[in-house]
Amino acid sequence: MPDVQLPELKKLDVAFNNLSGSIPNLKLPKLEGLDFSANQLTGSIPAFETLTSLRELSLFSNQLTSEIPALKSPNLNRVYLSDNQLSGPIPAFVGKLEHFYADRNQFNFSSLES
Repeated sequence: MPDVQLPELKKLDVAFNNLSGSIPNLKLPKLEGLDFSANQLTGSIPAFETLTSLRELSLFSNQLTSEIPALKSPNLNRVYLSDNQLSGPIPAFVGKLEHFYADRNQFNFSSLES
């Protein structure tokens, strides 16, 4: 996918579209909801540093690998990462979320970051 620039967009839902490749670099300052679920995306999860309004991130049912980055959006309260190939420790920011789903991955839950 090419870099996406839609400055007024608040919700981007492209779930169940058979998308492949890596998650694109998004420049969407007002985006509150991002859903790339149930595609065939590979690679790592970006830190989404430019998505400062993001509240909900849904990336379940892809083929994402590596560790979860430190997602620093101040409004983020729901993260759905189930059914990928993620591994490593669970980052500390997870403790501030209302919802965190990460079943069917390869996490080491005994090493929560503090």
